[in-house]
Amino acid sequence: MFNSAAYGLILCVLGLTFAVARLTGPLDPYPMSFYEARIEPMREGQTDSLRRVSFADDKLWLLSDAGELWTVREGVRGARQEALPEPAYDFCAVDGQIVVATGPRGGTQTWTVRQRVEGGWRTLARVAARTDGLVGLVCEPGRAALVTSRRLVELGSGGQRTLELTRWIPSVGHTTVLLTPTDIIVGKDIGEFGGGLQRIDRRTGEVRQVERNETMDFCGPSKTGCDMVTGLAAEPWKPGCVVMAAGLVHATMYGRVVEICGERVRTLYTKPCPDPDARRSCSLPFFSLSRRGDTLVLAAADGFHQLDASGGRKIAAPSTFKTYGPFRVDFSEPDAVYVMNSASQRYSVGPPVPMAAPR
Repeated sequence: MFNSAAYGLILCVLGLTFAVARLTGPLDPYPMSFYEARIEPMREGQTDSLRRVSFADDKLWLLSDAGELWTVREGVRGARQEALPEPAYDFCAVDGQIVVATGPRGGTQTWTVRQRVEGGWRTLARVAARTDGLVGLVCEPGRAALVTSRRLVELGSGGQRTLELTRWIPSVGHTTVLLTPTDIIVGKDIGEFGGGLQRIDRRTGEVRQVERNETMDFCGPSKTGCDMVTGLAAEPWKPGCVVMAAGLVHATMYGRVVEICGERVRTLYTKPCPDPDARRSCSLPFFSLSRRGDTLVLAAADGFHQLDASGGRKIAAPSTFKTYGPFRVDFSEPDAVYVMNSASQRYSVGPPVPMAAPR
């Protein structure tokens, strides 16, 4: 007979074990399966569990974590599933062009990087997988890069350049990747199993944890085992700095916005939970981060917040979500498109949350 209380206790103990290990161990002590090539199986209700969204070529592009690539056009009913030779593990957009990394569903020995050209797909490169998991695919004009759990593979007109990472990065969970001239910054959200922020040196492959805790706050202002990274953006009013959003809904609610300027890390914005009785152990989680001119917009558990050089405040939330096939999308904002995403429920008990695709 199924005992839900006992099952819940087992999950809590496992989650606590992983969290303690991440906070105390010199390396990420995840099971080996967390670093291997994987894609979620197809099942009912899978489609709106999203790994990545982007706005390009006047369309919203959406990638489910089961490897389906979809497009939605404003004002056009339904959603279109894009035909690919094999499932997509990640994609990125540069100069209005879509680049995708694909591989077989049951694990892969080779990543195939393809670019959308005139309604079809042109192969740009093939990369040996070596059983690595794919952490993320990033693009810049004339170049793309695969971040795997153990390597950085840069692709350009001169061919492939591979660097071994000095620290492994898990390929499971939700990943946010930000490209800078010298680094690739990787944010991880694995729900109750942890998260954190890593900085990869593009010249050497060195991986450094981005964290600081010089106060009595067990988690602050940034701690690998505490911060489930849900968004990254360049800070509009402070060149060279990065802003990180974090959020989790599980046994309690937790979240904050952190500023990273080189080696300096500080809390930029946080809000207590609405319930007065829970405020000491509860802070408002933030689930996505997008740039709107010289401001940043955050999707939170209570709506939307705006952040600029003068501070943060709650603002009116997009409220015109419409149904496009299996997706709920809001095209009403001039600087970003929002889509409801259920992916966080795989590693936590959080509700579907809005995910932003800057226009």
